[in-house]
Formats: sequence, structure tokens, C-alpha cells
Amino acid sequence: MLISEYLESAKNRTNRPYFEPVKEYTIHVSDGHLAFVKAIAVLHAFGVPLLNNIDYFTLIKENEVWKFINISFTSTRIPEAERIYDPIVFAKSYAQAWCSKKPEYVALFYAEDGSLNINNGTPATGRAAITQSAKAFMDAFPDDMVVAFDSLVKTPKGIEFHWTLTGTNTGLNGTGKKVNISGFELWQLDDNGLIKASEGSFDAEEYSRQIKYGVND
Repeated sequence: MLISEYLESAKNRTNRPYFEPVKEYTIHVSDGHLAFVKAIAVLHAFGVPLLNNIDYFTLIKENEVWKFINISFTSTRIPEAERIYDPIVFAKSYAQAWCSKKPEYVALFYAEDGSLNINNGTPATGRAAITQSAKAFMDAFPDDMVVAFDSLVKTPKGIEFHWTLTGTNTGLNGTGKKVNISGFELWQLDDNGLIKASEGSFDAEEYSRQIKYGVND
């Protein structure tokens, strides 16, 4: 299958925010312009491992830029008994969804009737509303927004997902200033490991200052 055919077939699939951390890899470079990469990874969905993958990539260097010329992989299904939910992987996947430029991916980490409340504002309840909340941040930082997973902390009140957001405010009416702000969400999870309720918190005053003046000013 050609890459173009693979991408075309992918359009008809139900998109899900998969997470595929690489366990180990090897890279062989031939004559400085051809590279062969082998990566061993595990494909997860919402914190649950589904497939053991071996990915192969062939790249060529043109005008000092590496470009893919071939992608192939093999997959082995992980037995049901070994598909154990991992909250750390779930948290990393959630952070990746915030970086995806697809706000609907963020909402899929919530129960259908889940809610997201940011700084004691009006809660966004349901996946459609959560999608809009995530979209507001993605629209503000359309080019380079990264939400990094910092830590996951269990507390008597729930699970704290700590994060750091970096990006440049180049969206509509943006200031062009760089932002670096940290915060956390206090999660309540349902029986399926999805977020039932999230109480988000960050320094809104510092965030506004950085939007206006930049992170270092």
C-alpha cells in the first residue's frame, strides 16, 4: 500500500487519540543521506495497552531535511487479561490530546456526561462543551501549543494531573507573546477510567500578564 493510499483509507476510520510510546529503537544511517529506523512500541487507548507494534521507517535526506519514503509495521494483539489500565499512560495520553490541535480528542477522555471546570468558572458539561473549552486554548495558541505532563498525584480529594502549557499567542487578536504557565486538574474518574469531573486550576493573573507582556517580561 502506498502512503497516499494509507492516508486516504484513514479518512474513513473512526479517529481515536491513540498513544504509542516507544520502548526501544535503532537507527542506521547509510552514506549520510539514507536512514533506516526500527522502533518497538505499545499502542494504547485511554490508558489501556492494545497492541505490541514493531514500526519500520525509511527516510531520505534532501536539502538537509529528512523525509519519509516508507513506513511499515507489524502488530500483535495484547491478550485481554494483560490489558490493564495505567493511570500514568492515561495522563500522558490526555496531555498528548491537548497538543493534537483536535479539541474533540480531549473530550473523549471524559465520560459522556463528564465536566471540566476551569478556575471555578462555569463548568463545561458533556463532550460537546468540553470540546469547545479545549478549542478556546488551541485557538489562542494555534501554532505551537504544548501541554506537558508533569506528574500525577493521588490525594484524598481525587487525582491531581499536573501540567505545564507553553505556546505563542498568535490566534485571533493575539499578542504574539510567549506563555509558560503551570497548573493542575483535580480528577474524579468513573468505573471505566474516564474523567467524570475535572476541576482545573492555574494562576489566571499570571497567565493574563504573560499574554500581554510575554513570559520573561
